[in-house]
Amino acid sequence: MKIRGIYSSKTINSMELYIKTFPNIPKIQPKVTSFHRATTKRKRMGNKASTAKIIEMQSASQWRAQLEASKQSNKLLVIDFSATWCGPCKWMEPVIEEYANLYADVEFIKIDVDTLEDVARQFKVEAMPTFVLVKKGKEICRLVGAKKTELQKLIEKHRTLIAFGVDKFQPKPS
Repeated sequence: MKIRGIYSSKTINSMELYIKTFPNIPKIQPKVTSFHRATTKRKRMGNKASTAKIIEMQSASQWRAQLEASKQSNKLLVIDFSATWCGPCKWMEPVIEEYANLYADVEFIKIDVDTLEDVARQFKVEAMPTFVLVKKGKEICRLVGAKKTELQKLIEKHRTLIAFGVDKFQPKPS
């Protein structure tokens, strides 16, 4: 709403008018949301976030090559299926960066479901964020939702099994 001519000949908006009319009333501060906290935390992490090794898949061929390479290694893969428009996915971004810094022996993969729809369909992703843990090309478990502590517990559990040489996917000697 524009008001003309009350204080001067220039056009001023209603907020400026409110401030001039009621200078002693405190200005309303916007409410901080959880998304705001998450983005603020990520900004505060500074260099930490930039050192995190999160591989963002750009094409289906890149994904197939990554999956084939993982079949040959003993590393745990944590695949983050997310979307740019997904609020909980954005909330989990700094968490994933933190875990990527914390667990150097785990590989973190980010897949945008809108970019790589076929890969998301292959893994039957129905909600975001979805985290799929893969070892030697096989799905170990999955977690749907922005569940920070549950994800960390799963990573710890399956990372520990790998670190101690326990591999439930290897055939037992007879």
